[in-house]
Amino acid sequence: MPRLIVGLLVVLAVAGFLTRPGADEVEAELREGLYQRLFTTEIDAGRDMLGNAAIIACRLDPATCFDVLRQGLEVRYEDRWLYAKVEVEGFRRRAECWGAFGQFWCPGGFSAPAGS
Repeated sequence: MPRLIVGLLVVLAVAGFLTRPGADEVEAELREGLYQRLFTTEIDAGRDMLGNAAIIACRLDPATCFDVLRQGLEVRYEDRWLYAKVEVEGFRRRAECWGAFGQFWCPGGFSAPAGS
């Protein structure tokens, strides 16, 4: 039984090592997250005109919009052998994310730092 458990842990460690997301996947995930948020955000009267105009402009050219917004983000990627840690800061918000097995998890999402 103990050899089975050790064997399973070794298989999981190798799988984690081989499938941890790299820096390119971080950029792709950021782009996908922006596009998802962009196309699911409603244009509404409660938002200021400039905010609605920015959403419309970004919908017309999402790639350029991402490039402009990406310049305002500081992304730190740490390869930790079996998983990756990613910290994203910008626009008075931050997120701490973990990547393993080809996926990312960001507990707490992209939120304002404590004390803001």
